[in-house]
Amino acid sequence: MALWRSIGLRQVVGFGTSGQQLACRYVTFDLSTLLQLAASAVGSRSCTQVLKISEGQYNKVFQLTMDDGRMVIAMLPNPNAGRPHFTTASEVATMDFLRNAPSLPVPRVYAWSSRASENPLGAEYILMEKQAGVLLTDVWDIIKEKQKVQILDQVVDIERRLAATRFCKFGSLHYQDDLPDNSDSTSALYFDSIGNEVRSKTYGIGPINHRSFFDFGRGALNIDRGPWSTVTQVMTAIARREIATAKAGLRAWPLFMQVGRPAFLDYNGPVPEDLGKVPLPPNFDSIDLDEQRKAKALHRAQTLHNLYLVRCLQVSETIFQVIQNQNTLRHQVRVVPGLVLMDYKPLHNSLFSDEEIQQQDQDGALWAQGVELMDVLVGDTGCF
Repeated sequence: MALWRSIGLRQVVGFGTSGQQLACRYVTFDLSTLLQLAASAVGSRSCTQVLKISEGQYNKVFQLTMDDGRMVIAMLPNPNAGRPHFTTASEVATMDFLRNAPSLPVPRVYAWSSRASENPLGAEYILMEKQAGVLLTDVWDIIKEKQKVQILDQVVDIERRLAATRFCKFGSLHYQDDLPDNSDSTSALYFDSIGNEVRSKTYGIGPINHRSFFDFGRGALNIDRGPWSTVTQVMTAIARREIATAKAGLRAWPLFMQVGRPAFLDYNGPVPEDLGKVPLPPNFDSIDLDEQRKAKALHRAQTLHNLYLVRCLQVSETIFQVIQNQNTLRHQVRVVPGLVLMDYKPLHNSLFSDEEIQQQDQDGALWAQGVELMDVLVGDTGCF
């Protein structure tokens, strides 16, 4: 735990090795000002403890403890988080909307600023409440199956409420004051669960903030960034974006590009072929105790996986179909490179020599062996 008693330093916080990666994650800010802002936001006199709890891909997160015991989470976006101002402004508006419209358990925002040049901190920031509880990943393996089912049902209910809120346009949610001057402020914001139009003087849908429309030089392109009224318009804009990117020599999110199975349901093993009862291996009674233990663990994970899909099907066939599509080879081929590389572009085998292809095959085999060894280590030690 980091306890900083001498406050008044100008902090430069970064992450990465190469110059480009380092620049993407450098944030310069005045620490004493951050602590003053946080204390003022919750009505405390001073901040007495600072704990850096995350150095993520796109944000830096601190837990700030006040003199009266209150806690504040401070989040500072990295330069690679997205467009200056708009990304932070949209995130705050989205959190506020989710707390009030679907009434989801989203942290309350105490204070925020999306314009680094106009605030004393010198950086964009969001100050929010610290949610009570523990990380699910810390207790998932030790809680009872009944508790896991209850958590799963809560997650499905959140997804149901999200799916029931159908926005009238595709884009990024903002407060009306943060939208461009030429934005449409007369259209309905969303349809409620029974299909009624809901209008808002507080929120509006503006151009998309997704990094795929701005990263790697795309921000300078004159392309359509919405908002859009139909999925066809969305996909057309994505196609035209890629064409413009190719022409410029620069180096893809409706619902089916957003929904995903909760991470706490991930496991190493095959996905059940259907939604029926998951059986234990036919030879379960004849294998040794250690193998039986592994088989039972896989059986529990597969059962929870199927239960989640069944619950999704019960509350929203749309969510169910989206998740089912993600198990197809076509979807996996499309998304896997993006999970590995920040700027992915497929390369043809013709660009490699026979020796290079052979070396790639050997490296792939070694990588697979490494993954197997890691699985064994995790299984034996219970650590990752």
